[in-house]
Amino acid sequence: MRICAVLLAALVLAGCPAELQDSNATHNHDSAGTGQGFGDEHGKTTDIGEKELVDGYKVVLRSVETELKSEGIFELDVQKGGEALSDANVTIWLGNTEGFELSPIAPCLWMDDRKTYDCHIQLPPDGVPADSRVWIRVRHGQTDAKTDFPFSK
Repeated sequence: MRICAVLLAALVLAGCPAELQDSNATHNHDSAGTGQGFGDEHGKTTDIGEKELVDGYKVVLRSVETELKSEGIFELDVQKGGEALSDANVTIWLGNTEGFELSPIAPCLWMDDRKTYDCHIQLPPDGVPADSRVWIRVRHGQTDAKTDFPFSK
């Protein structure tokens, strides 16, 4: 039983890929589920766009300025009937025009203070292909919807 606990602890500690780990103290991935997103500081944002989904849902995507080369950071508003949703299951990834994954699918975490989701995409080490898209999947209640935006960092 002790061996299982040690193996489980090792897997949990290894859960955040090296490309996403930084020595920057304002950026960590340890606050998942606390209402603080990933715990990193968000500075200047740039609007990418908004899209209407099915069943009255809407998403608004903004890129967050960052010095990191290994990831793209985004803020995503998920709304239904004009109200922000904090309990949706939201994932994000970098993909081609058909949605084929160019990065791992990653969860977006809710930030109480900003009333938005904190989303991080691992970027390919060889650079982002020109026609790349930011893909978003929103699951809430019976709704399961996907949409995409042009990649912009």
